[in-house]
Amino acid sequence: MRFRVKPYLLAGFSRTSDRSRSTLCQDPKEIAKPGSDLCNASDIGIEVIKYRVSPSLTWDFTWKTDFAQTEVDDQQVNLDRFALFFPEKREFFQEGAGTYEFGTASGESPMAIFKAFHTRQIGLSSGQPVPIIGGTRLTGRVAGLTVGMMNVQTEPIHRIGIPASNYSVIRAKRDVLERSTIGIFMLNRETGTPDFNRIFGVDANFVFYRYLNINAVANKSSSLNNNGDAWATSGGVIWQSDFMHTGVKWLTVDRSYRNDMGFVPRKNQRRFMPTFALQPRPDSNLFRQFIFRFHSDYTNNQDNVLETRLNHYTIETRFESGDVVALAPHTRFERLSEPFEIRPGIIIPVGDYRWWFNVLRFNTDPGRRFSAGGNFQNNTNFFGGKLNGFIFTPSFRVTNNLSLEVDYTINHARFNAGSYRDVEGNSPEEDITFTDHVINSRVNYNFSNRLLTSTSIQFNNSGDDFVGFNFRLNYIFRPGDDLFFIYNEGRRIDGLLDGQRDRTIQAKLTYSFDY
Repeated sequence: MRFRVKPYLLAGFSRTSDRSRSTLCQDPKEIAKPGSDLCNASDIGIEVIKYRVSPSLTWDFTWKTDFAQTEVDDQQVNLDRFALFFPEKREFFQEGAGTYEFGTASGESPMAIFKAFHTRQIGLSSGQPVPIIGGTRLTGRVAGLTVGMMNVQTEPIHRIGIPASNYSVIRAKRDVLERSTIGIFMLNRETGTPDFNRIFGVDANFVFYRYLNINAVANKSSSLNNNGDAWATSGGVIWQSDFMHTGVKWLTVDRSYRNDMGFVPRKNQRRFMPTFALQPRPDSNLFRQFIFRFHSDYTNNQDNVLETRLNHYTIETRFESGDVVALAPHTRFERLSEPFEIRPGIIIPVGDYRWWFNVLRFNTDPGRRFSAGGNFQNNTNFFGGKLNGFIFTPSFRVTNNLSLEVDYTINHARFNAGSYRDVEGNSPEEDITFTDHVINSRVNYNFSNRLLTSTSIQFNNSGDDFVGFNFRLNYIFRPGDDLFFIYNEGRRIDGLLDGQRDRTIQAKLTYSFDY
């Protein structure tokens, strides 16, 4: 195949009712017509036009890009003051994503993630879908370089204050030595106003002596009214063999660093993350490997004042059966320079907080027909309170065609009188507790290798009290072309949004013309 044109046809309707039962459309540009409860959710566009410029270089174009069949995000609970990270699930942005990976640093918790480029910033704003007019992408290899160029234009949504935006990415990297690379990248966002945001960066990854990895990334932001330093750097020196894993990673983000196309939950930081682990393999028919690990995570601000310190101690046992059991006691220090609301009406005041928390986790061999994972966490002084958390993730492959997966999270917290504040800044005289229940479940049933179904049921009582149902049927009538039927429903069952319902029913057809 040298050239492919793949249009799509989308037909359906949606309805969103707020707590006063007035009808709004899920399409943020549209309002339901008077006397109608339904909103149009139909469209036509180009899923992709794909042209193979050379055997190793591909050009893609998309128009009025639609993501109706995309898997829904898992529900998450935020117990910290930083934004949660959600992975990219849209097919257009997943394809060739490795080319655009740079400036990534991660720790042992979601709050530690930093990505210089995160495609979820395109076409989404605070979880609100933003219509994409079109986009183009060139990815592959040319003249010894791995290259990637992407440009996407989004529409404005005036009634919620989102301007039209143009997003551009340029990436180039070259293989050097045997298993190493060096590269450059640039990000640009224009809004049709004087405001803009640009990122310029370089990165390198070197592998020596099979086990030694040295990597570094440096990028600088430029924007309107930029004041002061605006750099973000990360890197690491890691030795990782089967017996030993040791090294250090670091991450710095300046106060004035701004990145509209990345995921930057925490600015004004200097992070230092050393780790050391021994991983012996005993001569045993029962035990496959023991892991003894120590990992620290120190975060200072740009004035070198400590704000966060995490010390992780892990003893992990891996069995020949494929099962894993680990005990991981931790210590944590947090310095809050401003209060944050952990739950409605529960505000953690400014101050220094120190506590131990213990983690016990297990995973059975995922290759079994029935497998499960679990994580129990006990926090003795969580931001002045107490927190117990439990995660249970069973998975059951009933037949080769039917599988069931559940991810169930429980968090129970208690804050004594005087340890928290209310929304007016007062210190209530009574204790307060909350319990989070978050369920992400999925049932997959395949009638054949061409007729597939996926059903997810979600529940989250933390804050918005949400119940969600998603059903997707995928009929692959020929390779590369699909007929989808999608049903989505979300309900708010308590609180200020009690009674709000979101419902969408859509059918989507793609048909390719290959040349």
